[in-house]
Amino acid sequence: MSSVVEFRDIKLRTRTVLRGISSITAIDDGGLCSRDENNAKEFILQNDHVAILEAKRKFQCFEEGKPIISDACLAQMTCEALLARFVDVQRETVIVIHATQHYLRFLQFEISDEYVKDFGLDSLDSFIPVVATPWYDLSNESNRKEVVLNLCAIMRRG
Repeated sequence: MSSVVEFRDIKLRTRTVLRGISSITAIDDGGLCSRDENNAKEFILQNDHVAILEAKRKFQCFEEGKPIISDACLAQMTCEALLARFVDVQRETVIVIHATQHYLRFLQFEISDEYVKDFGLDSLDSFIPVVATPWYDLSNESNRKEVVLNLCAIMRRG
């Protein structure tokens, strides 16, 4: 049996109800999904959120002339990452690919079991560490190579 990672070019709405009281919904712009081949040589979807794509038409914020991720966009990506984590309880790491025009960057959200357990409570003792790559300019050859290296690392994790 073999596995493949493929680009999911459709938006995906994810919804969950937490502790029976609060409902969270997020819609991503696509992403990477994995499929495993079964005995009938069919590729069956295994994970719809290997990486999540969040695309924007233009940069919303700049700091000292350089683009930064707006608070609203970071909140949106965090919600998408949380839902991916709630759906797949075995996975603490969620990757979001943020694309704007011909630039993109990778964000890695580490959502611990402790955070999930405490989510929605009045006092939260944990937090979500997020690591981000720089913006990669896809018109630059060396930046495209960095993007390929990041994508290969994501596909190996599958």
